[in-house]
Order: sequence, then C-alpha cells, then structure tokens
Amino acid sequence: MKMFAIAIALIASGSSFAAEPLMGYMADFQGITIQVRSGGCTEKNSFRARIQQTTPAQVTFERVRQDFCEAFLPYGDSVQYTWAELGIPAGSRIVITNPRAEIFVR
Repeated sequence: MKMFAIAIALIASGSSFAAEPLMGYMADFQGITIQVRSGGCTEKNSFRARIQQTTPAQVTFERVRQDFCEAFLPYGDSVQYTWAELGIPAGSRIVITNPRAEIFVR
C-alpha cells in the first residue's frame, strides 16, 4: 500500500523525481550548499537542480540516485553547487522549494 501511495504521488507531481527533504542549506557569494540525508553513498550526481526562472528564481533539488548504503551519518552529507552550475547570477534572489527534513535528536 505504501508503494502505491508513492507511485500516485510521483504521477501527480508530473515528474519521476520528487523534491528531496533538506536537512538544511546555506547560500553565499559562491553558491548553495545543501545538507541531505545520506547512508554514506550520496554524491553530487545523486541530485539534480530544477530551476524555474521566475522572480525570484525557484530552485528545487531532486534526488535522481538513491543511497542504499547503511553508514550512520546523523548529520547527513553536504552537496555544493556554484551559481554558474545553477545558471543563476550571483546576488540573485532565490527561493528553495524543498520541504524540510525531520531531524531527530536523542
């Protein structure tokens, strides 16, 4: 039943990928760094950035390769993008559209 709900959600979104819940992000003059959940095998090519050229630009990070590794990384892993890689001029206003990941503290 859970897989059926996921399939319906993906079909309804019109994409085979969904916005990745982010643990956090930071933008500076060089670009954007996103903090994502990881089992130890997450790499930059595990994601793609979808950009909507609106004002402000809307940026959504989507996971395109799942991480099936089982390392314990409570703070996840970080992935960095430069403004040039994203095709967004430095200093532009942007909106990150990804949901926030739930973080559990013990």
